[in-house]
Amino acid sequence: MAEIQAGRLMNPRSVPEANYVFAQEAAAKPISLPVNLLVVDDDAHVRELCRSVAMESGMKVSDVSTAEEALEVTCHRIERQRR
Repeated sequence: MAEIQAGRLMNPRSVPEANYVFAQEAAAKPISLPVNLLVVDDDAHVRELCRSVAMESGMKVSDVSTAEEALEVTCHRIERQRR
């Protein structure tokens, strides 16, 4: 299971530094606008972890497991906004 240390959500699989989520720092900043986040990762545990942290911060979250799905979701949302 992941743990939070020194303001960072640490992935137990020791992923590179660039993949760490700065969970506490993000949660500490107030969100003034509605924020929609699309999480894309092939690992269901990573998606759920990102989803949980983002939702706790007040974001609306969707998640998909492939780039193709991400493009579909994004295109669908753009089409809806144009209507």
